[in-house]
Amino acid sequence: MEFDEARTHEHLQGTFRGEIGNLFRGYLQIAGGLGQSRSQYIVLINIWLLGFSMWVTLLSISPIMPQVKDELGLNFAQTALIFSIPLAMLALLAVFGGFIADRIGPRNAAGIGALLFSVGATSRAVSYDIVTLALFTAIIGLGLALSYPNLPKIIGMWFPPNLFGTASGIYGTGIMIGSTVALALTVPLIYPITGNWRGVFLAWGALSVALTAIWWLTMRSPATSAMSGGPPKPGTEAILRVLRNKSLWVIAALLFLVNIIFYVEVTWLLPFFTEMGIGIQDAAILGSLVAVAGVPGIIIIPIASDRLKRRKPFLWVSGIVSGVAALALTFSPPMLLYVLAIILGTTVIAIYVMCLILPVDLFPRDLVGTASGLVISLGYVGGLIGPFAAGYLADLTGSFSFIPVFLTSVSGLTVLVSLIFLRGLDRARAPTR
Repeated sequence: MEFDEARTHEHLQGTFRGEIGNLFRGYLQIAGGLGQSRSQYIVLINIWLLGFSMWVTLLSISPIMPQVKDELGLNFAQTALIFSIPLAMLALLAVFGGFIADRIGPRNAAGIGALLFSVGATSRAVSYDIVTLALFTAIIGLGLALSYPNLPKIIGMWFPPNLFGTASGIYGTGIMIGSTVALALTVPLIYPITGNWRGVFLAWGALSVALTAIWWLTMRSPATSAMSGGPPKPGTEAILRVLRNKSLWVIAALLFLVNIIFYVEVTWLLPFFTEMGIGIQDAAILGSLVAVAGVPGIIIIPIASDRLKRRKPFLWVSGIVSGVAALALTFSPPMLLYVLAIILGTTVIAIYVMCLILPVDLFPRDLVGTASGLVISLGYVGGLIGPFAAGYLADLTGSFSFIPVFLTSVSGLTVLVSLIFLRGLDRARAPTR
């Protein structure tokens, strides 16, 4: 696939390539190049902590779902539905979150969202049936929909355009690390200390409450947002132009599929491994490796795609490798499972990263923001459907032995979408500015 390298480099400066070198260079630019450096540091710290808090809260239920399921008498499909509620609300209400921010300001909207998901996260500890657990989880989802879409707006208010990417990359690491911490530490550390799943919810909820308090005590709106002006708001015509573009639906389909893969992995790999006879703590470590592998992957893969000047191979090759690795879970010895988990995490992040980069390659500059937002809204529906479908199959079969075939099948669909529906785009240059 050919693309405008200059435009893509500009976009990637902070979001992915900047995760190491440009990250620290960005701090120096922010500190030395602008008059409000202390305030901007506070903004970056708060946004990083908020991203960390959101994804710790979102994924902390995944490692303890078997305990929640057993005590509340849920089936697997109901358990998966509970897990997916915040993702569904993010997909459906992200536009609402932006609408609220336009009226009360992004700082206040994100802060109210943080308060809501902190309250929901803590309140889960007193759930006594599926209705109360769903209600408290929905409060988390509402908070997520208010906070997450407004983080870029806050960056747009505080930083000039040449630092949008760098600042975005900094807070993006908070999301990745939050995901890793929730999956890696909940079972080996938090659960033994607290003694039960209710204690886990209280512990992570208390952290979320503390970080929310820091936001309200230290975060300020700028005196004026004229420093950068922020990205222009998309109009109805811009949205219609994007929706009529075939590329949007292809990219959204790929993100939809990769979200199915990722959220099935972080939801159901743990019970799959325990069903294989692996201890609960080792199974939790294996499950967390999917997220851990994404941290270096999110740095290395975009750099490699730039050097090769290709995007498409990272889609279909990753799909093939992901499918083979998933199928190998069935018959691999225990030690090899660690390698396979890392491969699964790396291939997922490769496809995910390409889905975020492709709008920059394939849409004019004035439509990139609109295209990216719509791709995310449509793609995250996969995070709802995937875990629920797998949970429903587990209820029907009474086993998780189908997980490798399920993951391989969805990986195969990513290969087909990449090779068939992107074929006409391979020779197309990125739209001009």
